[in-house]
Amino acid sequence: MSSAPSAAAQAQAAADLAGFERREIAAVGDSHALYAFGYCQDVDVYWLGPRLMHRVARDGLRSLITLEDLGFFGERHLASYRAILLSFGEIDARSHLPRIAAERAQSLEVAAADVTGRFIDSLAAQDLLPWDKVLLAGAPAPSALFLSPEEIQAQLTLRRAMNDGLRAGAARLGCAYLPPADALIDADGVLASRYDLDGVHTNYDGAAISTGLLTERVGLPRRLESRDIDILQMTVANRHGFG
Repeated sequence: MSSAPSAAAQAQAAADLAGFERREIAAVGDSHALYAFGYCQDVDVYWLGPRLMHRVARDGLRSLITLEDLGFFGERHLASYRAILLSFGEIDARSHLPRIAAERAQSLEVAAADVTGRFIDSLAAQDLLPWDKVLLAGAPAPSALFLSPEEIQAQLTLRRAMNDGLRAGAARLGCAYLPPADALIDADGVLASRYDLDGVHTNYDGAAISTGLLTERVGLPRRLESRDIDILQMTVANRHGFG
């Protein structure tokens, strides 16, 4: 966790945020927050890099709210939004949980339920945000690119268990659950190829569908802007509108 910022850092952050025209919705989390909602004119994306649900479960959400990520105002800055979307879990399912389940001789369902349960416990313990404004995004459907049939089935199992836990966790916290869009998923349960950008994320057309679900839930019209999203060029300045 980061130490308290100096007076000079506080003053600089306040100056930065003074000129920041906040939008209606904050989307906070991994790259899916960026690619699924980054085209929306009413969403500020706080992409935190490859941050895992596991890390939030272990260290707490406050460990992600640093001067660099969200400015000095931290959770107070987030709480000023009309809605706050938390998007975590896809990286855990894709890259870590199959290995963890094998190492612990656990079923995939148990491994997914464990990390999701600890994630919800961590959010409940810190109680940083106004939960009536918060939406927990479900883990998106996996892409079939680069995966064997067995790996696809494992991903479907993991994400189904994870989303069951997120749905129950949202009810416990008193916030909303935002499921993956059915329209993005093909008959086999995976991300439809026409919406697949790179074997992990959705393309612009897929993002338009996800954005529509989010803005409808919040009570806003869907307003999109077509622009290039290059995750390697994202900086604190341009993702917050400071630069």
